[in-house]
Amino acid sequence: MTIAVPFNMAVPAGKNISLYTYDDNGYAVTVFPPITLTDQPHAGTKPDALIVNDGPGFFANGLVIQFFKATFDRTIGASVDPPLELVQKAINSFLTRLRYVTRGQMISLVGEHFAPWRIRYLNDDGSELPQQEGYVRGRFEKRLTVSYVAIDESVWHSIFTLPSDFVSPVWDTLRLDALAALPSIGTAIVLASASLEVFIDQTLDALAEKSTVPAELWRWINEREHFLKDPNPHEQFDVLLKVLTGHSLKEDLPLWQSFTNLKNARNTFVHSGVATIGGKEVTESQAAEMVVRVNDIISRIRGWLPDVSRWPEFVHPVTTSTVTSVFQPSKNQS
Repeated sequence: MTIAVPFNMAVPAGKNISLYTYDDNGYAVTVFPPITLTDQPHAGTKPDALIVNDGPGFFANGLVIQFFKATFDRTIGASVDPPLELVQKAINSFLTRLRYVTRGQMISLVGEHFAPWRIRYLNDDGSELPQQEGYVRGRFEKRLTVSYVAIDESVWHSIFTLPSDFVSPVWDTLRLDALAALPSIGTAIVLASASLEVFIDQTLDALAEKSTVPAELWRWINEREHFLKDPNPHEQFDVLLKVLTGHSLKEDLPLWQSFTNLKNARNTFVHSGVATIGGKEVTESQAAEMVVRVNDIISRIRGWLPDVSRWPEFVHPVTTSTVTSVFQPSKNQS
């Protein structure tokens, strides 16, 4: 099985590297030295030459993992064998050890959807299997990601309604960074939680400054002798927000639950290294939902603020479409 990885590995050329095999759920698993996948882009700029340990080397961007078993289910329509959960486990087992040994901070574990990958079923001697009706000789999966920002006349005009010295609020930068961090669950959750903490701190301070609350009282509430005595985020989004706007986030129970889940996931990740909710590990889809809900929480509170305290928001529905060819037709195809 071959799997593309989103980082480069500098590997010496022409060296015999020992192979190690372990057993997992009835499969003998062997990881081979990294290879170069010519149909996958390299991360960053690829140099013209690479020297590793005073000898020639090359940049690899793919892994080859062999799963050995007496028989595999190759029938058309059957589930992938070996199961993708087992494949993901094998990939992350190698990447975890690689990251720890090399201190490679650019290495990240693969998520639930780690395409592109390709499986070839072979004979024990590595030769190709014969064609057989009703059976496959391989399986594969490719995922395409197209990332872009659309700019039409309306977007262009809105850009220049902001002053040339415009600076984005820190909490807004943090929530965009949280989205960009996905599918890295822990990083995205920490950034999303930080965005809400900064947002409520700055929003309440701005409201208090324009309110009848004495400045000395507000400082006493927020600047106690120890940080544990300061209002926590739950108190800020509930009691203090209600005092200054007449509304509490608890008025919207789904948003309050999303906020609570995000804080719990953040706390468990910071203290244990694994984000959990109710004792269950947070999935990629759950993390993505929590990060997106940050926008809903901020938008709801914006609606409770006086006009003078509201920041500019832009909504531009732009319709786009793209066409991508997954397979290139052969010369004999029209």
